[in-house]
Amino acid sequence: MVPFSLSANEINGLSINSEEINLIEEENIISFKKNILIETQTLKMLSQEAVYFTETDHRMLLEYMNGRSKKITSYTTENLSDREIDVLKLICLEYTNKEIANQLFLSRRTIENHRQRILEKVGAKNTVGLVVYAIANNIHPIT
Repeated sequence: MVPFSLSANEINGLSINSEEINLIEEENIISFKKNILIETQTLKMLSQEAVYFTETDHRMLLEYMNGRSKKITSYTTENLSDREIDVLKLICLEYTNKEIANQLFLSRRTIENHRQRILEKVGAKNTVGLVVYAIANNIHPIT
């Protein structure tokens, strides 16, 4: 009986030498690094320019919007003034009262009054409630 040895590549019917294997591995590493760079750039853009909802956040928001347990209010976006809608849009973009005031050329105290009036009109208890209201009423899109 004659002993013989076959590599895994020869067993599979392939004839690949070590240089080709190294080249394939290098290409895989380069492709992996490119994917990481793209993902990093995407995450950086999202953190600077958008509101990001995880799968769980999105599901919870949809359940809230479609559920019967949410408080039914007689107020609609028509009850909010144009200025209040402007303030609400900036709240959804995570602007502070001071930043909203600067953006709209108003005082910080005026923005605080608008915010309080919006809370009362929509029946929300806090900023999260305002954002949910804005999304549910198509004032702020889910991106």
